[in-house]
Amino acid sequence: VMRLIGELSAPSSAVFHDAVTAHYPTNNIRPGGAPFISGSDDYASLWANHAGFDTTAVRNFGVGVHVDRRGRRLIVDERPGSKATPAVCRGKDVVLFVESEKSG
Repeated sequence: VMRLIGELSAPSSAVFHDAVTAHYPTNNIRPGGAPFISGSDDYASLWANHAGFDTTAVRNFGVGVHVDRRGRRLIVDERPGSKATPAVCRGKDVVLFVESEKSG
């Protein structure tokens, strides 16, 4: 899917999505009855290697992202502690928010 998005997207495109770490699917969590079948600890490398997106921010959804329902907006924490690097993710169960951009 990432390869296809890379092929179809124009320079200066962006993509964002939620995701889970590599360890997360081992918990057999089934949202809406559908199990998580995979995850990754390094979405930045995946977007770069498979789709040509060269700037990626990965954040711990529970720490670095907040939905302001009253204000109808998403608040993204830019502080270093909200970043979910591969070392931070490895072996942990974390829900992630991924933003990736392709240079123009």
